[in-house]
Amino acid sequence: MPAQYAARLIDHPWDVTGRNPSKRLSKVVVPDRGADRRAVGSLRGVPPTDAELDTAYSARGTVTPERFAHLMERYRAASKSATAGLPGLSGIVYDEASGEQLDVWGAGPGRPVFVFLHGGYWRALSRHDSAFMAAMLHGQGVATVAVDYTLAPAATLEEIVRQSRAAVAWVHRHGPEHGLDPRRIVVGGSSAGGHLTGMTMVDGWQHAYGLPDDAVAAAFPISGLFDIRPLVRTHINEWLGLDEARAAALSPALRVPPAERR
Repeated sequence: MPAQYAARLIDHPWDVTGRNPSKRLSKVVVPDRGADRRAVGSLRGVPPTDAELDTAYSARGTVTPERFAHLMERYRAASKSATAGLPGLSGIVYDEASGEQLDVWGAGPGRPVFVFLHGGYWRALSRHDSAFMAAMLHGQGVATVAVDYTLAPAATLEEIVRQSRAAVAWVHRHGPEHGLDPRRIVVGGSSAGGHLTGMTMVDGWQHAYGLPDDAVAAAFPISGLFDIRPLVRTHINEWLGLDEARAAALSPALRVPPAERR
């Protein structure tokens, strides 16, 4: 997500606990068009330089380290508060190969489930920061699954995508044991999690996991990175280690069937 948008979202967060719906509507994110234009090139079609791309994709560079740490602590505190007292189970290993875990919150018989894949540019955050919506969804009869995955550079992006899909497969197979309806799985995530959400929606991977093509009933990506080819030219590639071909193969926007692009 370009930095100018990230900065606006960080400086004006919604009430992530969901306990004051009116508050959630009180903030409007207005993109800084001028700053975005300066970051990625002019409207005359001048290609952005590597330095401009690096600035545009440096979300963390828009706030001080202290401010960033404070905001991340708010995510974790909100998640802890939102899951307090909810029915569910924490620390379930969903992928034997990696040992990665997920949490199920708001479990109940036949519930639709929201599977959340956290952001953090594939190298930060965890499931413990990512359940702030659980209380609100529980009140609406929806369960929440917060997923961990191995962070880069300890894992390649291909491996992170594989783990995200394995989490979906676990919910589809084992969700009924926790009162989750496998026919109503919605996957969502923000920033890098939006990218991973997109990679659960593309064709061609489901059969390897024994899943139907429509295992993911719907998706809710938020500020996702759907064409990640520009990242090859930024500092983010220091931990992703991508080349152009791999970045293209891992871009959900380039994996949409032609008939659906039109």
